[in-house]
Amino acid sequence: MPNQMSSINEQGMVLVMGITGSGKSYFVNTLKQGSVGIGHTMDSCTSEPQIVETRIGETEVAVVDLPGFDDTHKSDVQVLSLISELVTTQYHIGMKLWGVVFLHPITDIRFQGSTGKVLSMFRGLVGEDALQNVVLATTHWGNVKDEDIPLAIGREHELRDKYWRDMLDKNAMMTRFEGSKASAEGIIAQLIGRNHVVLQLQKELVDEQMRLGKTAAATHLKVKVTRSTKECKDTIRQLKEELKGGVNNTKRLRIERSIAEAEAQILLLDSDEAKLEKRVGIDTAGALKKVDWKLAVDWQKALQIAISTLSLTFNIVNLILGGAL
Repeated sequence: MPNQMSSINEQGMVLVMGITGSGKSYFVNTLKQGSVGIGHTMDSCTSEPQIVETRIGETEVAVVDLPGFDDTHKSDVQVLSLISELVTTQYHIGMKLWGVVFLHPITDIRFQGSTGKVLSMFRGLVGEDALQNVVLATTHWGNVKDEDIPLAIGREHELRDKYWRDMLDKNAMMTRFEGSKASAEGIIAQLIGRNHVVLQLQKELVDEQMRLGKTAAATHLKVKVTRSTKECKDTIRQLKEELKGGVNNTKRLRIERSIAEAEAQILLLDSDEAKLEKRVGIDTAGALKKVDWKLAVDWQKALQIAISTLSLTFNIVNLILGGAL
């Protein structure tokens, strides 16, 4: 395992993940009031990883609020790319990862489609061996009306017995986030002090030097990008054929606008394709080899140096005097 400095192992990191709107920023902000912004809609609040230092009992821990999958402003490829940059950086500098908290809103009644795909991506990212360092936590219990509590409890049982059963059988933990600081600290405390864990994504990107698109977490993303690109190109071709048939000015403007939108979408998909082709682990290792780690006296400084060296868009929030990057 890469390890740039042994003193970093005295500290630990916990990742907070989930779909957009699951309450990740609220969870982290409950641990340390005012540390990150909180959204009040289902739109994404966290656009890049927010790394927050807090203390649980006598233990310092870096809790990371990660952008959510199924995001309103970023594609799943963009989100996975950001996460891969963070976890390869953490892995390379030798900082201990205690585990992952995966949040799921108990108010979500549609555990199909995109939510199921997010869970599949999460499983591929974490890997079987790391599941014992995962806490699956339901959120938004405070938003459940009294008359809807039996339905919410039913969904909780369905998560436990159906959707999360396999992970729980492999020693993942399940709990409720009740919305209080004590509840958030209790969830993090379940991970603190455990043997550090290596995610499957880290093994694939760093140890096996895989392209991001070849990792288990990105299994369906490559197919999705290819399919979406083809659909956009087909749409453009059909619209251009329609223009050749002769249309009035109003319809021409509508068709031209639709073509422009499809072309813009192709540019975004091309960007996603390029991200999937990157060897994130190799790029991170190459850049960090040039760093003078004598300046990294603690994990805060090590992360600051790594983030600056790699030109990453991560925020380190409320750390030492002088604060955030």
